[in-house]
Amino acid sequence: MTKFPDVDVVVNFASFRSVYESTVELLKFPQFKTIAIIAEGVPEQRTKQLIKLAKAVGVTIIGPATVRKTKTKLKQKYFIYFYFYF
Repeated sequence: MTKFPDVDVVVNFASFRSVYESTVELLKFPQFKTIAIIAEGVPEQRTKQLIKLAKAVGVTIIGPATVRKTKTKLKQKYFIYFYFYF
């Protein structure tokens, strides 16, 4: 991280299988203040653990992304929700 010392936001594109480990690794660097997690399908328990760890070090977590399907009378709609944890 010495190459880009001014960077304080990270977008984590890791898969749901490895997003927990990679985010925990990112939390070890004090320069990062915000981490956006794009992965879908992250287990709720892992998400809660990440939130707790991030709060402990003062990092904002955006995500993980979750796809939800809603049915209407005419068609199905898909929404991507991003959860913001402060």
